[in-house]
Amino acid sequence: MYTMPRLKEPFDTVWWELQKIASMIDEEMQIEAGNKLDYFDIKSNWMDKFFYPAMLNLSARLVGRINPRTIAMACVIEFINMASQTHMKYSNKGPFPVLIGDFLYAKFFLILHRYQMLEKLEKLSRVICEINEAGVLSYQLDFAGRTKQFDLCTIARKERGLLMAETCRLGCELAGGSETEAEKLYNFGLNLGTFWGLIRRGGENRAVNKFWNRAENYILLFPSSPERNALEKVLDLFHEKPEDATKLMVG
Repeated sequence: MYTMPRLKEPFDTVWWELQKIASMIDEEMQIEAGNKLDYFDIKSNWMDKFFYPAMLNLSARLVGRINPRTIAMACVIEFINMASQTHMKYSNKGPFPVLIGDFLYAKFFLILHRYQMLEKLEKLSRVICEINEAGVLSYQLDFAGRTKQFDLCTIARKERGLLMAETCRLGCELAGGSETEAEKLYNFGLNLGTFWGLIRRGGENRAVNKFWNRAENYILLFPSSPERNALEKVLDLFHEKPEDATKLMVG
């Protein structure tokens, strides 16, 4: 069984949930031949491994209670994240990474079915299309040698922003939040994810700060509470050390 490391505040408040998610994903990596694909070798750093699941559970806690379906949906989101990153990062290394990515996508369908959440499939499928479009756009711009700041914002939004938006909205919906709360968290996640994507791609500070400010504005629409403070602390971590964006979870 995999054991989570010590996490920084506020991620430490969902340590137990992330431990359960990691264990569920690890179990799903078993293949027919009796071997296991090592999920923890596929991902390169802790933010890539657990940022989306952490944000789903922090969003759920803001409006209600974490429950088995929020845990399962966090696994779904992470399988989508793993699959898309595997396809984009390793597709030039032969057919095996592509097969792994397809295997991971299949797992997210299975969990949606198992936990009776197939009504979420359309929105998630649209996000996957946008992530793949970001990969195509990034390749085309790199090939042409003309990636501009506007292009980076578009790519970051499609690559990470839209998945984070759905992550936060789904956490809210599955925890019993209202449509208004879900919409606020969607916009919070959209700007947080785009902000994170721009940091990872070396975006200009002006553009990065614009999305950080928007994310803060949306989270401040919620009444003050320890749960809102936890999401504010996530933003503060990025604001204080954006250069350490891949190292913010582990203490």
